[in-house]
Amino acid sequence: MLKLTKYKRRIGIVALADSGKTVFLTSLINHLIAHDPEMFQVGDSRKNTIRKFKTLPVGGEEFKYHKFRDYLANGKWPEKTKDRYQYRCEFERTDWAFSNADLHFYDFPGERLADVLMSSPRYEDWCDTLLEHFDNDSEYREITETFVKTIHDRSSDESIILAAYRKALAKLTLNFKPLISPSTFLLDTQGQYPSLEGVVGNDPEILSDFIAERRASGLTFDEQFAPLSKRARQSFPDLAKRFAKRYSEYRRILVDPLFQDLASCHQLIVLVDVARILSSGVGAYDDCQQILRQLMGFLNPGLSIFQKFYRALSLPLNWRPGGVSRICFVASKADLTHPSDTDKLLLLLSSMVRRVEADLDGVETLQVACSAVKSTECPDLSQHELCGRAVHDETGEFRDPDDPKMIYRVDPLPERWPMSWSPNEFIFPSVYPLFPNRKDSPPEQYGLDTVFNFLMNEKFWE
Repeated sequence: MLKLTKYKRRIGIVALADSGKTVFLTSLINHLIAHDPEMFQVGDSRKNTIRKFKTLPVGGEEFKYHKFRDYLANGKWPEKTKDRYQYRCEFERTDWAFSNADLHFYDFPGERLADVLMSSPRYEDWCDTLLEHFDNDSEYREITETFVKTIHDRSSDESIILAAYRKALAKLTLNFKPLISPSTFLLDTQGQYPSLEGVVGNDPEILSDFIAERRASGLTFDEQFAPLSKRARQSFPDLAKRFAKRYSEYRRILVDPLFQDLASCHQLIVLVDVARILSSGVGAYDDCQQILRQLMGFLNPGLSIFQKFYRALSLPLNWRPGGVSRICFVASKADLTHPSDTDKLLLLLSSMVRRVEADLDGVETLQVACSAVKSTECPDLSQHELCGRAVHDETGEFRDPDDPKMIYRVDPLPERWPMSWSPNEFIFPSVYPLFPNRKDSPPEQYGLDTVFNFLMNEKFWE
């Protein structure tokens, strides 16, 4: 049947590192390719199906769906996103008589989200924002204390300042802090992460020196820059100019293309790994909040009166308004928490994003608890235990992905975010994925179809 209209959307998937973006998109694609209405509901009926699915070409690096699915089918989690991946597909739905769908997904490396601090073209703005965060957070303040002293020491020069900043970034990396900017220190332009291969011992100073000597704070070692306070910029005006020039080049080469893709999206899926934040301590919560605020401020700085009028006019006429119109906040990896805590998981997610949502204009939002690949089961709802292929045994030793399932305990979720908590105060053990080997059999999921239906429910023509 001839389709008169097309539901055409660009959908960005964003999150901090290790929040499950690659697994989320791999599972979603698998469910679309091999749609089973009993496993993945489309629309308001289990009778609706997806048909005539086909992959479309993209202009950039294509999402490696088949490779990532193979990882999962062999009991391994896929490698981290190292580049901006894209995946575009077209399909029909049996409940849509006159339209087909054209979805273009963008998967962004979580490490690059720290560069949202560079949304301003002014080097000075990046400096002030980053240094303010260092000063306001006790963990960052302690780690960066030596660097801050260095930029205010008039005997310092470029090499000394850069060495001190790389040392601070190395310590932040070893302490799993996500605000590593420029992000190439953590994920370089070749998609490589810092390696500790060849280092002897576990002394933090030795480890941080080892990383700092091998990673650049910029595109290359010749194009490095570091934040300077207003006082330091006045003390080292020539250095500030050189850093500002390198900052601008970094934005042009790396940041602008990424955020142009992000800003072109009509819809966003924002993954928040609540369990990981709880297990990492209150600092991880504050970092996630900071990045979310910066990201949403960049994407939705506030609609003008004309834009609000245009959107109001567009709705009854079904014209596609510009900019981001829908955001789905997803509590990812829900299968790592006990099923009886799903309501608490949603409450924690909602509490975390509430203020961010309040600042958005003309954007419809939804919060969803989701397991893109459900890899655990609950043997007894009365016990706070799960069963799955745990990555570690009771002694902390690694288990093989082929080892049998085991029953293990998980901590209950709090009803609200604590005022303060320490790393490892909440424990949610990692598991290997349970993913079918058969390529036409998608994995068991929870909440993934809810996310899909929310994004597909906009009544706009193309």
